[in-house]
Amino acid sequence: MPITLSLGTLDGADLETEQLPGGVHTQSTFLRLGPSNGLAEVSTADPLPVSGTVTANAGTDLNTSTLALETGGNLATIAGAVAAGEMQVDVVTLPVLPSGDNNIGNVDIVSLPNEGQQTMANSISVAVASDQGAVPVSGTITADAGTNLNTSALALETGGNLATLAGAVSGSEMQVDVVTLPSLPSGTNNIGDVDIVTLPPISGTITANAGTDLNTSALALETGGNLATIAGSVSGNEMQVDVVTLPSLPSGTNNIGDVDIVTLPVGARTLGYDAHPTPVSNGNPSDAFADLLGRHCVQPYVPRELKVQNTVVLTTTSEITLIAAAASTFHDLVLILIGNSSGTLVTVDFRDATAGTVRHTAVAAANGGGAVVALPVQLNQAVANNNWTVQLSTAVSSVYITAIAIKHPG
Repeated sequence: MPITLSLGTLDGADLETEQLPGGVHTQSTFLRLGPSNGLAEVSTADPLPVSGTVTANAGTDLNTSTLALETGGNLATIAGAVAAGEMQVDVVTLPVLPSGDNNIGNVDIVSLPNEGQQTMANSISVAVASDQGAVPVSGTITADAGTNLNTSALALETGGNLATLAGAVSGSEMQVDVVTLPSLPSGTNNIGDVDIVTLPPISGTITANAGTDLNTSALALETGGNLATIAGSVSGNEMQVDVVTLPSLPSGTNNIGDVDIVTLPVGARTLGYDAHPTPVSNGNPSDAFADLLGRHCVQPYVPRELKVQNTVVLTTTSEITLIAAAASTFHDLVLILIGNSSGTLVTVDFRDATAGTVRHTAVAAANGGGAVVALPVQLNQAVANNNWTVQLSTAVSSVYITAIAIKHPG
């Protein structure tokens, strides 16, 4: 229903009204925006600008509503920048941060605390520029299940991967080149947080550095003192023990190990044998040899291995070798046996070198006669490494000679 105004210059003008339920009329109004000489009606094409906070009614679908963003578009436009629950950010084309506090919005990235590793659902994907070799990481890196750390490119701080590390391991021990380690700094001599000065005592074997004089070093023995103290109790190659101040043996069997020192017989003892014992190898100690009654068995002169013997037959007056020479060895005669089967008495000369001096002459009677020369002491050879020879006074057929000699070093 139109209403006629009576307001001076507006006399006779009509106001437009709308009838509300119940018969009530209300004036119709229109919003216009702009200068007084160019007002335009507010519409969806020319909306009214709003500042401050806009609260959507309950149930409003912000993804499909026409609620405008500051730069155009709606929340559907924002949703297009989200992939798999993550906001996609192009870190390559981001502008350079301004100098100063380096804030992104109201977030101070300089003073942010270290929150540690986060789940992918709570992380922002970041692209690393292609001209960067690697991103330095501190803290703990957890490899995905199935990752082979020996062949992966996971870099160590000094380069290489875990295969490089494995090469420094022998058995279950890390090999450390202690020769090229730097010297410990002066002061408390700590390695990391380990105080090597107050370490507990060490058991086992301690190897001294080359050049260490253990007689003058302060290497303590368990009961105090050092090796110089031990050296003071050594005379020659023997440790001196004061048997006077040793404690008394306890009562009972008085055994030291399995040796009963109380019931040991007085005097020296020799092992008794009714057969030859097993020979020892050259240069090794051997036991004295006795029969079952303790009587020592003595080999005349020298062991049988140092005896030599030979037999020759003479029919001419030529000088014949009886005992051959041996390098660096004297052959001393101890027994001579002569038998003469001819009908002629002969004499036999014995020399201790070929064409040398006659050392003994024996007479052999004819027709089975001969001589046995058992020397009470050996007939020494004057010069080592020479032959013993024999020579007949007359050619006959035949004279048999056997000689036994003992060896001595020459």
